Amino acid sequence: MRVIYIWFDAGEAAFMAEQFVPLLLVISLALIFALLFLGLSYWLGPKKESKLKKTVYECGIPVRGGIEVRFFIRFFLVALLFLLFDLEAVFIYPWAVMYQSMLDGGRMIFALSEMGVFVGILVVGLVYVWKKGALEWQ
Repeated sequence: MRVIYIWFDAGEAAFMAEQFVPLLLVISLALIFALLFLGLSYWLGPKKESKLKKTVYECGIPVRGGIEVRFFIRFFLVALLFLLFDLEAVFIYPWAVMYQSMLDGGRMIFALSEMGVFVGILVVGLVYVWKKGALEWQ
């Protein structure tokens, strides 16, 4: 069994770490603000519970019927499928931006096979959804 080691020199590793500093800063600020506002809402929010506060509020109209209302799930399914297949652009765009540098680096086969696997997974998902009839609006 062969083991392949990838070595980075100190300068390259420092450069890679330096690129993640803004991302870590944004994530930490988002986490701090989220926890701060959750804490403030808990600390400053009203704490008196009553039977009236626990009832369902529907724009001032008294509640009619139960809360278990059947609704048409097809819209939500189509929305989720749209998000799934629309997010592929988020992953294809960085690949397209880096494609020329991968060609210049002699990694054309890797670049094309990487995208081929990604598109293949999407096609399998699309065929599955199509066969299940999720794209048919009735």
